[in-house]
Formats: sequence, C-alpha cells, structure tokens
Amino acid sequence: MEIKIKNRLDSTELIKKINILKRQKKIGTEEWTRLNRVYKEYEESGEFDLSEEKIFKIKINELRRLITPERLILLETIKYNTFESITEIARKLNRDIKNVYDDLKIFENFGLIRFEGRRKKRIIVLIEKLSIII
Repeated sequence: MEIKIKNRLDSTELIKKINILKRQKKIGTEEWTRLNRVYKEYEESGEFDLSEEKIFKIKINELRRLITPERLILLETIKYNTFESITEIARKLNRDIKNVYDDLKIFENFGLIRFEGRRKKRIIVLIEKLSIII
C-alpha cells in the first residue's frame, strides 16, 4: 500500500532544496533551473506556487495510525484556521494538549506540516492532497 502526498512548498523549503542541489553539485540541471526560476519569481513578487508529490510505501497499521477520525478533524482544522498555539487548537477541538501535540508530530514526520519558531511554534500546513494507493 502507498500514500501519495502533494505538498505546497514554502520559501524555506524552496531555499533548502536549492542549497541541497548546490551541495550535490547539480547546478545547471533541469531541476536546479526550475527551482531557481521559481525563486526569482518569489524575489520579484513575494509569492510563488510550487508543489511536489511524494509517494511513501506504508503498512496498513501505519496508515491506521496516520488516518484516524481525530487526526483528520485536526488536519482539516489547522488547514483552514489560524491558531496562536497548540493549546488553542486543543481547546477548540476539546482535546488534551499532549495528544494534539503528538498528532502534530506524526503529521510533521509524514511531511504534512512544519513547525516554525522556537517557543510558540507556528504550524505551517504543507499538504494540498493525500491519496491512498492500494
């Protein structure tokens, strides 16, 4: 079984990918050229649109761990709302803070979200689409 995740890249991820290609001495490749073009668009307009798809082989028990009713509600909630803290999310969903945090870490491990900041972590939702391939 596989899951296909389509993520929107933000500027941090874009720069990270460009730097990885530089370290790998892949300057001038088609991917490097494409990412550089997108980065120039970002510098000029302050915006860009770039997504990538990743396919993960996943065991059914891992899929069950990722996709639970509570996690789907959490993912939808953070995708369409802005929150100041994990505590605020937990209050909105009437859930325990630790359980919400644990669920968010699972999302982070699958690349669905990214945390930004140190003390008060801002959640950046990266996922655009999730497909299950049987």
